[in-house]
Amino acid sequence: MNWSKRWFSLGIVISLGCLLGLMFFSTWDKPPTPLEKVEWSTEAQWIGSHEPSYNVYARHNFYLSSASAATGWLRISADNNFILYLNGKEIGRQDTQNSSSLPIASRNTLPNQNINDSRAYEVKTKILNLAYPENWRLTYYVNLTPYLITGQNVLAVDVIKARDNPRVVIEGAIYPTKESPPIQLTTGASLWRVSTLTETRQGLFWWDPDFSDLNWSEAKLLGRVKESTYSRLSPNVFSLPIEANWITSEENSLGEIRLEGSWQVPKEHKHAYIRFSGDGEYSVLINNHFVGHFLPKENKRKLLNVYEVSNLLSSGKNTITVRLSRPLTPSNSLEQGLLKFLLDGWVESNANHNIVAPIQSDTSWQSAIVIGKANPHLFPSIFYGDAYWYDYPSYFWHSLTWQSITTIIIAIYVWFLGRFWLLRTNSWWDSFCSGAILVLPATLFLVGITLLKHRFAES
Repeated sequence: MNWSKRWFSLGIVISLGCLLGLMFFSTWDKPPTPLEKVEWSTEAQWIGSHEPSYNVYARHNFYLSSASAATGWLRISADNNFILYLNGKEIGRQDTQNSSSLPIASRNTLPNQNINDSRAYEVKTKILNLAYPENWRLTYYVNLTPYLITGQNVLAVDVIKARDNPRVVIEGAIYPTKESPPIQLTTGASLWRVSTLTETRQGLFWWDPDFSDLNWSEAKLLGRVKESTYSRLSPNVFSLPIEANWITSEENSLGEIRLEGSWQVPKEHKHAYIRFSGDGEYSVLINNHFVGHFLPKENKRKLLNVYEVSNLLSSGKNTITVRLSRPLTPSNSLEQGLLKFLLDGWVESNANHNIVAPIQSDTSWQSAIVIGKANPHLFPSIFYGDAYWYDYPSYFWHSLTWQSITTIIIAIYVWFLGRFWLLRTNSWWDSFCSGAILVLPATLFLVGITLLKHRFAES
């Protein structure tokens, strides 16, 4: 038997083993934040315009006597694309573009809900509504707190659709203080005005706070959300108030601070999240698994970094380690010359997002000194996805282990087919190569599916 046939057979077996190994690894070993069904309230309703149109522009006004203590969030699904504004600033958008390279089961077009397993293909031209995918099935969560102002606030949304009658559903609230009742933003439970024309009046665009919408009609109610919509985010990521403390400690001779906290996690848990921020240059680890390394950004607001850490935790005691250091270049963000850090987190016990085992930075952390409570208005939240993806050594070895095991199993299976089904008993290689030909169609099929998955939008 010539060597070319042997190498060809080995290539088939290794290719099939690696593809199946990656599939099993993605399915069972490290499932990232999965798509889960969103439970909308009974008050939430789809809204639209009273006349046919390809665009609908909607506005909702509310007043805050003081924005310094107010917090707020919402979730939105729009059929099909939307741009969301608060007080004249764009705070979120969803576009269906030909840069969307993965299907609904593994990726969406929202920048703050990416799964981090593939980069989108970059294109210069924006093509909306490509293949008319149903983007309204993906629910977008937004933290409104950093954009609230004292006085009149205006929430506006532009909904775009390639067919008639676009619609949108929004659920959320503004909490002026802990004691006062919330201000409803939910479509169907609050007043929304709509128009089918994009207007400018006296130099003001339709989304500007000072634009008068008195001549706009009230939104048409289109019924409750009976369709299934999905999201990777827990509503607690934005709706749960930040209760963490800023903590610091004495610096060593190198200008570094090491902080360590313990987190007791129950045996049964579905999801776990942490939110954190810090001054200076800092790194965060959980049980010696790398979560992230962060650098100060001059003249930019600090971010509240949000990660799902379900796959980094084990039942019982878990250790969170933080190392802070002064950046090589001075930063104006270091108030009073202090290096400081804050973190809070929680475990969700079931699909209803019930919270157990909360954690926050406080005096229980090793050598920590509390220097004040966090102000939620200081920084916006950004969700990065599953922290497991950033622990590259663990990711690599787990993936390699799965691929190695499946390749060995496929090799034995191929030999078995050639030996006992095709009855090729001349030699081991003869049995192996004959069996490899039988699995060639399956290998080509998986190669084709993999290429299609990463090349076309399959929503």
